[in-house]
Amino acid sequence: MFKVIITQDFDHMSEVASRLVVDDIKEKQGGKESYVLGLATGNSPTGLYKHLAKKANKGDFDSTRITSFNLDEYAGLPGKNAQQRVMHAESYSYFMIQELFGLLHTKFREVN
Repeated sequence: MFKVIITQDFDHMSEVASRLVVDDIKEKQGGKESYVLGLATGNSPTGLYKHLAKKANKGDFDSTRITSFNLDEYAGLPGKNAQQRVMHAESYSYFMIQELFGLLHTKFREVN
């Protein structure tokens, strides 16, 4: 069943969402080696990502035990190799570096 949570604004919604994600990480991670986190791109989750990075950097959860999967990426971006394509300004990988991965003091275990 879905739970509707009414928030004051985008930042408050992002903070509430980050608490829900961190609570789930703590609950499910337990003795497991890694927690799998699916990540979307676009403007909607950007606040969530900033709050998650802050929480990880404060030690609220162990980012070294997170394995993430990005749901999106463009095919056919210019570049001679995968590394150049990842750093293209229109790449979703680049977007995620700007919005989450680059904000983390301790990186995720694995990023896909």
